[in-house]
Amino acid sequence: MTDSPAAAGGRWQTSTALSRALEIARTEGPRGLWIKLAGELGYRRLTVFELPLTGSLETETGAPDLRVSELASGDRPGLENLAALNPAAPPDQAEARLTAGHRCFLAAEGEHTVAACWVSGSSVPLPYLGFDLPMATDEACTFETWTDPSVRGRGIGGALRVAVARQLAASKTRLLAMLYPENRSGIRMVEKLGYRPIGRVIALGPASHRRCLIRVERGRRRPGGEGG
Repeated sequence: MTDSPAAAGGRWQTSTALSRALEIARTEGPRGLWIKLAGELGYRRLTVFELPLTGSLETETGAPDLRVSELASGDRPGLENLAALNPAAPPDQAEARLTAGHRCFLAAEGEHTVAACWVSGSSVPLPYLGFDLPMATDEACTFETWTDPSVRGRGIGGALRVAVARQLAASKTRLLAMLYPENRSGIRMVEKLGYRPIGRVIALGPASHRRCLIRVERGRRRPGGEGG
């Protein structure tokens, strides 16, 4: 997601807003324009997907063999590899996340780090919605998964998710993922791995008066709700 362009002082100018609207309509169509405008007005949502960790995780991803490792606090080479993979994750920010208790898993092919996946078992940062979502003690949620553009389409992102799920299965009963409803390729990937949609997390209102709504299907457990 890219932040909306604003004028100095954070205020929209008519020319900037019109230019951005025309760009979105051209590249993403009328539906994309409506979604972006709704987000600017304070309506934002993510679809919640659930993967039970109590059954078999022998998912075939079709990806090549990868070396998956967990990034440790203070691992400067690992932090730099993560930053090289995703420039939006500078080493200092990643180190702060690790110190706060989040976990990061890296996938390497040969000597090159090609994918990363962050996991939270406490409180998931959702900057798009403007708040953090607490997790129950027996669940975790992935966020900021990233695959090098040069290797996308080879199943590497799915293979990393499967490896992460297997690592977490010893201590968690379910793994959540939250995706934009418009992210069709991402949704196809997680559903292929066994994830199923269970509801949505919705943000309403401007940042200063934002409300969070969690809606799940009947009989489904909401994120952050302790299991029975």
